[in-house]
This record gives sequence, C-alpha cells and structure tokens, in this order.
Amino acid sequence: MAAYAKQAAPVPPPPPAVPAAGPASSDVTRMRLYFRAHDLMDTDTFSKSDPYVLLFANRRDADDGTGDGAAAAGGPRVRSRSPSANHRTFLGKTETVWNNLSPVWQTHIEVDFHFEARQELAYEIYDDDGKGPSGDDHLGNGTFLLSHVVASPRSTLTIQLRTKGTLTITAEEASAHAKDTVAFRVRGVQLKKMDLFGKSDPYYKLFRLLPNGERKLLFQSIVVSETLDPDWGITPAFAMADLTVGGTEENHCLQFECWDENFFKDDKMGQFVCSVAELRTAAAEHLPFRLRHATKPKEYGDIFISDCRVVHIPTFAEMLGAGLEINLAVSIDFTGSNGDPRHPKSLHYVSRGHTNQYESAIQSVGEILMEYDNDKLAPAFGFGAKLPGQFAANHCFHLNGQQDPHVKDVGGILQAYHHTLSQVTLSGPTNFAPTVRQASAAAAASPGVYTILLILTDGCITDTDATIDAIVDAGTLPLSIVIVGVGNADFSLMEMLDGDDVRLRNRQGRPAARDLVQFVPFRDFLRSPRWALAAEVLEEVPRQVEEWAQINHISPASFGRGHTDDRAAAPAPARPPPPALHRGNGVARSSPQPHAHNFDVRL
Repeated sequence: MAAYAKQAAPVPPPPPAVPAAGPASSDVTRMRLYFRAHDLMDTDTFSKSDPYVLLFANRRDADDGTGDGAAAAGGPRVRSRSPSANHRTFLGKTETVWNNLSPVWQTHIEVDFHFEARQELAYEIYDDDGKGPSGDDHLGNGTFLLSHVVASPRSTLTIQLRTKGTLTITAEEASAHAKDTVAFRVRGVQLKKMDLFGKSDPYYKLFRLLPNGERKLLFQSIVVSETLDPDWGITPAFAMADLTVGGTEENHCLQFECWDENFFKDDKMGQFVCSVAELRTAAAEHLPFRLRHATKPKEYGDIFISDCRVVHIPTFAEMLGAGLEINLAVSIDFTGSNGDPRHPKSLHYVSRGHTNQYESAIQSVGEILMEYDNDKLAPAFGFGAKLPGQFAANHCFHLNGQQDPHVKDVGGILQAYHHTLSQVTLSGPTNFAPTVRQASAAAAASPGVYTILLILTDGCITDTDATIDAIVDAGTLPLSIVIVGVGNADFSLMEMLDGDDVRLRNRQGRPAARDLVQFVPFRDFLRSPRWALAAEVLEEVPRQVEEWAQINHISPASFGRGHTDDRAAAPAPARPPPPALHRGNGVARSSPQPHAHNFDVRL
C-alpha cells in the first residue's frame, strides 16, 4: 500500500445498543468499551498500519437472513472472517489511529450489559486504506463474552490475536454513579421580611425540572417560624439519578423555591435554578445562591448549602470488576412425586434425544453463571431421597456421593444427577430448609464469593415455617435463592416465598433484610428459547447483590482487586510490555484462583 495519508471510509452511526441474546431487562447497565492494541501486524510497505476496530453483537437466536458476509444491521459490509455463521448487529466503530501498531483508541463503543444473558461480541480490526471494511487489509478478528470483560480484573480483558499482537478491552459503566445518594444542609441568610407584624415563616421546595418542561417536587422542608435566618437542617438522601439529567451533574435541572407561610395564602419569596455540580461547589467554597423573584426585580436574601455528603453506592458491575465472584450451587428434588425415573412420564426420565425439565433448567442457568466462576466448581445437592443402605429420606445429600460436593462445570452437575438417579430411591417429603441452611453456612464462610442457590422442585414445600426462618436468617449473607418449579403442580406457596409483594417474616416476626428469592415455573418457558428461563430467573440478581453490599457496607475494595477509574483509553507515558497471557481459545484472563468453597459444612 502507498504511504500517503488515507481518508477513513464513512461508516453509519451505530444503532442503540442491544443485548447479544435474550430480552431486555428492567435494570440494564450501560457499558462503555474502550480498546487498545499492542504490536499489530504491519501491512503497509513504507509506513505502519492505520488500524480501527469494528464491533458487532452476535445473535445466535436471530433468523433475519443476514449472514456474516452480509451487511450487519445498520453497519458496513464486512468480509466474513468468522468460521461460524452467526447473525450480527453492528454496534460501533472506533476512529482510525494513523501510522501506529500499538494504538490506543479514544472512541468508545456503548453496549448494554445483561448479567442474565450470554452476550457474545465480535470484533474486526482493519488497516484503513480508505476502501471500507470490504476492501481494507485485515489485521485480526475474533469474539469475546461481555461477561468476561466485566468480571475480569479492573474489567479489562486482553485477547491474543491469531494474526499478530493483542487486543485489550476495558469496560466502564456509563453511569456508575447514578445510584449514589447526596444530602446537604440548607439555610437562609437575611431573607426578606414578608409579614407586617413579624418576621417571616420560611420554608423551601426543591423541584426537578423535567426535559418536557414539567417539574417534579422532590422535597418540601419544615417551616421555621419567625426568623430571617432559618436553618432547615440536612435534607433526606436523594438518589443522584433524581438530581441529574443524562447522568451528568452539570445540567441545570434543580429549582429551589423559598416561601413564607401564612394563614390564608403563602407568599413566594424567590427562587433559583442550579445543577448538582453547582451545589457541591457552593458547599465547598461557601458561596451563596441569591433568591430572586420570577417577575419582580427584587432580591429576597441568600441560600447557603453546606455539609454536602455524597455516598457512593457500588454497582453490581463495579463489584464484579473488583473481584466479586459468582458461585452456583444446585439442589435437586428427588421426592417420589416426580415419578419413577424409568418411566417416560417421570419428570426425571432421561433418554437420548430427550432433555427433561431438570436438565434444561440446569443447562440454562448454569451456563450463564459459570461464566463468572473462575474454577467452574459448583456444589451439587439432592433432597427427598433414600440413599443406598438408608431407611429414612435424606433432605440434603451430596449429589456426587463424595465427601466434597463440588463438581466441575455444568457437565459435572448433569453427570452427578444422572448417576444419583440410578442409586437412590425417590421418597419425600419436600423440605427446603436443610439445603438453605447448608448454603447459608457456606456463604457466611466464603468471603468474596456471592452464591446463587438454584433449587429445582416439582412441588410445594412441606417445611414452610422452617424454610422461611432459614431465608430470613440468610438476609445479610452473600446468597440469592432461585427456585424453578418443574412440572404442573400448584406452586402458589412458592410465589409467597418470592417475597416480591410481601416481605417474609420468620416465626418470631422478624422481617427479611431484603428480597433474596426468585421463583419461576418452568412450564411458562416450555416453548421459549433456552436463554429465556435464565433471563427470568437471574434478572433480579444484580439488584439483590447491590442490596446485600449496601446492607453490609461493603465496598469494591473488599474483594481484593480494589477499584480504579483508570480506562484503557487513557494514553500512558510509556507503553509497558504486553502482559503474560494464559492461552485458552485466544482469551487472556487472570490466573484462576480457587475461591473459598465451604460447602462441606455440616448441619
């Protein structure tokens, strides 16, 4: 190629970010992806390559007629570099970094992060010849899971390119502080005297100005009688999202109004409009806000803001990047109501070419959660069966029949499940409490690990009170419980355990500290794609983790990796050598560190 300056081919702007697979959840985390590369292949003769990156979302569930060689939705036409024929959605393009084999791209690409979905993204790296991706020289391509980036140390993942060099991807939350809270003290100084025979009786209202021109009342203070220098005290804690627009503190969306209370009609004393950033500056520098009337050229005194306290609420994605590990635990119902496993009508019937509901649920949920587990070890239990040589039903036994209940990956869970079916006698009753207690004891003894206990059952529990007691006791522990109802039984009692409408209380009347249970009947997903069940079951987990951290005053620094606001896109003074890579499907991640599993705790 010639060494003259090249013009980048125009590329359409990306459409709004979409999940790579699965439905949109109600609480989506918007992520910014930053890219940098090291030691790329040089395809120029008299200069160095001029690289840029294209990013796509692979959609394995799509059937819209667009293959790898077609123009992906909204994006440029790209030659197929992938061995698979996944349908793709164009997400974005970086700028071109000219004459550089180790570029740090400043342009980020935004994508929605769904914990409950398997999101595979595809990248293409090209040398800009001005011909567009269909004609530019290819420098590398591949795929990665968004979950791997978010859960990697500092939310940064390095990939070894098959051609030459590495690509490093860093994820950053677009609104990492949206859930922060802020509170501040408000006082007035030398307010205008409004009453004929006394001073004023001032109070204030705080509004949020909405983009449509309307406004929303956020807070109204108490009335401080007979004073021109009121101190209204500290406000309640406001969610930062309620005080900002578009996630930025600079928008002028807050309106203060000061009023004088009267018997018949209150008098407006003045107002001002400001931003959160100005509130914080005024508090730090002791600067006043001048009250002015909307129609009269008068001044009505000053408002001072002080003791401005911003409390950062860690987000789920932030904790993952800091080192929080997700651990799956499984407990399977082996009660007699499932039917004889040898009979085709049994819920436990296993045969080639047929996947029963227990197997489907394990695969659907397990494949998502294992992406966040470094060692891929999951404790697996059973309940409601008589073990060989025993006459009474066991309500919490190790599925693999070993001293250590951990099995490897989803395949290990299924293998242990199949083996147990051939060894035990289905019995009853259906008791959850022993399994919940076992998982709770393990969670309490496993710092840095958040456990998701998946209970698969075909009927309602018989130890309701004991189970509720166990759930309430687990409220402050790093534990969520997801229950999948298998078959066509009456699961109304399970809905009560869910706790979405009414907070659970134990037999002593103590309420649960938070909602940590989610129930889903499998029959609602019989005709849905496999990812749909996991999406429904796991949708509440990020919020549950955030509530657990808030209750226990846990910060990202608690998880060992600490927390940083550094981005891959920030140019470094000197480029370090590429990191040592642990090769496996071309993806470099931190060395797996076995977490502190403690599921051998005895009840």
